[in-house]
Amino acid sequence: MQKNVEKNDNIYFGKIIIEKISLEYSIFNKCNDELLKISPCKFYGGNIEEKGNICIAAHNYNDSRFFGKIDKLEIKDIIKLIDLKNNSYEY
Repeated sequence: MQKNVEKNDNIYFGKIIIEKISLEYSIFNKCNDELLKISPCKFYGGNIEEKGNICIAAHNYNDSRFFGKIDKLEIKDIIKLIDLKNNSYEY
């Protein structure tokens, strides 16, 4: 798992953390086939701290990589997004 977000590198959008399924990845600021092989990517939306919708894309493999265990989530489970200033937002 990737654990660090480079604060001054605009290639990154932020970080996603879902503790229930031990998921923690940096999120790329743009989305393409090559980046999706490395880490989740912002597919649509503004910045984390802005109001509005954000769509994060990642592969759903049949193992523990990326969103492979997302089927274990239930309503009210917490998804955290961390922006490049290290502010945390819970969903």
